[in-house]
Amino acid sequence: RRDLVNAVALNAAGQNSTRVVGPSLAGVLIGIIGVSGTFGVAAAMQILALVWTAKLPKMASDVAARTTSLRRNLAEGIRAVTQDDFLKGLILLATIVTVLIMPYINLMPVFARDEMGLGATGLGILMACTGLGSVVGALAVARWRRLGFLPGIQIWSAAAFAGLVLVFSLTSSLLPAAALLFVAGVVSAVYMAINQTVLQLRVDDAVRGRVLSIYLLTWGMLPLGQLPLGAIADRVGAPIATAGACVAAVVLIGFVTLRYPSLRN
Repeated sequence: RRDLVNAVALNAAGQNSTRVVGPSLAGVLIGIIGVSGTFGVAAAMQILALVWTAKLPKMASDVAARTTSLRRNLAEGIRAVTQDDFLKGLILLATIVTVLIMPYINLMPVFARDEMGLGATGLGILMACTGLGSVVGALAVARWRRLGFLPGIQIWSAAAFAGLVLVFSLTSSLLPAAALLFVAGVVSAVYMAINQTVLQLRVDDAVRGRVLSIYLLTWGMLPLGQLPLGAIADRVGAPIATAGACVAAVVLIGFVTLRYPSLRN
């Protein structure tokens, strides 16, 4: 538990570093083996990661393993969340961020081409700035562990993330947009690393996996934001659609904060 903040943050840094290296490496591979071959390499890397993960040593647990049904496991996780207002607030914050803020990434090609007049290189720069910011944010959490225990840090980082994406959506120049995306990446990484850490520290060992699985379900809600945001962007443009989603996110974050005051502590 003492090293959980560092572990979550370093894991996030490793994941986000691929968002910096990946686009550059993909560009080289496309030039050598084409798009299909590049997707094949990506699939092979996923298989390799699965093999390496399977080889990790099993850790001893102080909690006796229980063989129960999937439905019962899910019910126990839901019960643990619904009985704790703090956990409910964390899950709702994660849902808001995933559904209303994160879909901006899928509209990045539209911003690059239609709003900034950029090509593939410009788009790569924007994506790399987002990934680089995420790496810096995750490393900052690992370096300054006390950052994760500042009062209300989840609320402020989520709201700041929404505000930065809102300003980015109204920007039409590469350099300001890249700077905003870098800072947004920092803030989003801080928010996500701290959210995962606090959630795991909050629950007992016996139900941690069940509660964490419910939290991870919020990541699967991303298409619930991508589809309507894309449809709205087709009608009114990507900037207005993204800005509107971010405003809605800030309003809902405020509502959750008022409804679950324990998040501010």
